[in-house]
Amino acid sequence: RRQRQMCIRDRAKISDGNGNINLVGDYFTSLTLSDNNGNIKLISVNSTNICICDNNGNVEIENSSTSALHVDDLNGNVKLQCVNFSNASVNTSNGCITLNNALGNYLKAHSSNGNINVEVTKYFKLVYYLTSSNGNIHVKALPSIRIVTTPSVESSPPVIYASTSNGSLCICSI
Repeated sequence: RRQRQMCIRDRAKISDGNGNINLVGDYFTSLTLSDNNGNIKLISVNSTNICICDNNGNVEIENSSTSALHVDDLNGNVKLQCVNFSNASVNTSNGCITLNNALGNYLKAHSSNGNINVEVTKYFKLVYYLTSSNGNIHVKALPSIRIVTTPSVESSPPVIYASTSNGSLCICSI
């Protein structure tokens, strides 16, 4: 019977043009990824810091964890599925942001011209700020998580602040 040992890598910086970046099942102390005209996909990747910059492609992170997560995407969608983090920043200019059980203490997500979809089915003491300039925001969360849609109203965690300039807000409990 063979056991696979997880290899701990120090820092990794991967850049690509016109292709995809896919990482599965690795641990890094620091991970920086950049891509032009391609997609970035991480599955079961753990790192102290993850920084992703993508132009004209989608970013997808599944079953991963990090202390600090920073994603900037231009003209692409961003999807976080079962991702744990302490602090995260997720931005896209012309794409949608989907957060399914992306759990952390602090998250700031912004889309200029796309929708933001959030689903939180686990209790976590989170503070999320969701903003969209020209898109809709849809939030499905446990009843114990407060959703604040009025600017300048403060609430203690767990709370999701949601605002859009030219879109609609759809809030429902699970």
